[in-house]
Amino acid sequence: MTFGRQNALTLDGVLAYDPMGGSGAFSVIGYQGATAGAGATEDARFDNAVKYRVSYGQFRASALYRFGDSGSSAYQAGVGVDYLGASFDAIYSRVNDAVTAAPLASVAAITAAQLASAGSGLVAGLSRTTPASCFSPSMRTGPVQPFAGYEHIQFANPGHPLAVGSQIPKLGRRL
Repeated sequence: MTFGRQNALTLDGVLAYDPMGGSGAFSVIGYQGATAGAGATEDARFDNAVKYRVSYGQFRASALYRFGDSGSSAYQAGVGVDYLGASFDAIYSRVNDAVTAAPLASVAAITAAQLASAGSGLVAGLSRTTPASCFSPSMRTGPVQPFAGYEHIQFANPGHPLAVGSQIPKLGRRL
C-alpha cells in the first residue's frame, strides 16, 4: 500500500502493455497521454491518493482512490493474470469532476471584461466526469511479443460545474 502522489492504474497499464513503454518520443500512446489518464493527461497521476496492489501466484489485483476537494475524487480497480506466457489486465476508472486545462485560444465565449479581470492567470478549462475501462493482453512467443489494448472512455457532465472565474486548486489558475 502506498500513499501520496501515485501513478494511475491506467498509466501503469500503458507502461506495461505499450511496446514502447509509454515513451513520449517514440510511442503514439505515450506522446498524447490521454490513454494513461482515462481521457486526460492530467489524470495519469493523482495527488492525495492511496494505492493498493496484491499478487497471488499468477493473479494480481489493484485499487486506487484519490481524495479530492469539492467532489473531485477518483477511483480505479484492476485485475490481471499471467498464464503460459500470456498476460491480461482489465482496469476500470472513474474520475469525478476532473478539470482539464487548455490554451485560452480554445475558448470562443470569453468576454473582454473577463479577460481584463483575470490578469495573467486565465486559462481555458473543461470540467467533466469520466468513467473508462481498459483491457490489455499480450503474449510472449519466443522472440516475438505482440501487444494489444482497448480503452472505452465516456465523457459526462460534471457533478459540480465550474463557472467562469472559478479557482482551480489543482492548477492554481482561474478559468
